[in-house]
Amino acid sequence: MNYAEISIIKRDGEKQDFSISKIKNAILKAFQATGIFEEEKLVADITMQVIDKFNSPCMNVEQIQDLVEKELMAVRPEVAKKYIIYREWRNTERDKKTKMKQIMDGIVSIDTNDVNLSNANMSSHTPAGQMMTFASEVTKDYTYKYLLPKKFAEAHLLGDIHIHDLDYYPTKTTTCIQYDLEDIFNRGFRTKNGSIRTPQSIQSYATLATIIFQTNQNEQHGGQSIPAFDHFMAPGILKSYRKHLAELVVFYASINAVELTLKEIREVLDTEVNSISFTYEQAEKVLNRFKQPNLIFTQKVIEGLLSRAYAETKKDTHQAMEGFIHNLNTMHSRGGNQVVFSSINYGTDTSDEGRMLISELLEVTCEGLGTKGEVPVFPIQIFKIKEGVSYTDEDYEKALNDCKGTFPELHVSGYTF
Repeated sequence: MNYAEISIIKRDGEKQDFSISKIKNAILKAFQATGIFEEEKLVADITMQVIDKFNSPCMNVEQIQDLVEKELMAVRPEVAKKYIIYREWRNTERDKKTKMKQIMDGIVSIDTNDVNLSNANMSSHTPAGQMMTFASEVTKDYTYKYLLPKKFAEAHLLGDIHIHDLDYYPTKTTTCIQYDLEDIFNRGFRTKNGSIRTPQSIQSYATLATIIFQTNQNEQHGGQSIPAFDHFMAPGILKSYRKHLAELVVFYASINAVELTLKEIREVLDTEVNSISFTYEQAEKVLNRFKQPNLIFTQKVIEGLLSRAYAETKKDTHQAMEGFIHNLNTMHSRGGNQVVFSSINYGTDTSDEGRMLISELLEVTCEGLGTKGEVPVFPIQIFKIKEGVSYTDEDYEKALNDCKGTFPELHVSGYTF
């Protein structure tokens, strides 16, 4: 092969003329590093043996170094070892100047940059957050270089397309999910450490909703969403209402020296009470089943029981929503480095329970977090529209009339959804 026709491709892709002296000097330095200084002929012979193994007029640096290692191993293994160590050190030195090194330095020093600010629910100020960011950037680099088809990798690099969550590409996980909470609540579910049974109050509904968010956030990447939050949570409010009403009936009976068990009251109320807007007429028929000489349910008593049960349920719902929002902005997942990227959808449940839920949720959201009322980032709240509920002008007028006296602010002139 005519040496003048050989060209070398550097690591950055640049071509340069072939130089025998560069190969010879690299081999000579390996000998000298081993303490051998009087083997110039052997160095020259090894150099020529390397060149004789060239199988292309265009060789890259790594191919030549592989040939040098092979020839040194054949004649002087101890020199080959020094050459390999030197080669690795040079690779490390080059890596120090790469983009990846600059990215890692930025994470370590917690610089304000695109890497550290790229995830709204993950903090780079915590050790776990930094480790997650390290892993994310290394995995992106690995995916880009070794897993993506070339045309897609180049398109992503050029900005023609954007591959979302590139760091999770190797895991083959699904991304982003919506939960059917009704099914999960009714059947119960399992976490890593045990089974969860069907919740029986709005507080339990809200707590388990956050646990479901957190559990699945650890199982896959992407956002976690509840598609009909008001619809799924409304039964929890009704359960709380029945519970409070039953406890109040038992209490009222006890102060009249009548012993009623909570179980027998709940058996009746769980069947007969189908709304938190339980009317006096409905309650009178049900409660008179327990009427005794010493236990009379007058209209004033019944209205007092219903009013108190409603107030306690409203209070529970407010606290449940307060806990729900506070948990989703503080409860960490994935090794303690980020909160759940959560969103909830609502606006299609027209039941009294669904309306109470959203009323308290919005009130808690307006109150904000902490003593200074900080705006909660999560959950992202999405108002859904539905024909027959909130889509047409007729729906709008119907909603205003239906809510008259309940939400007076809706009657402000010029108000629109």
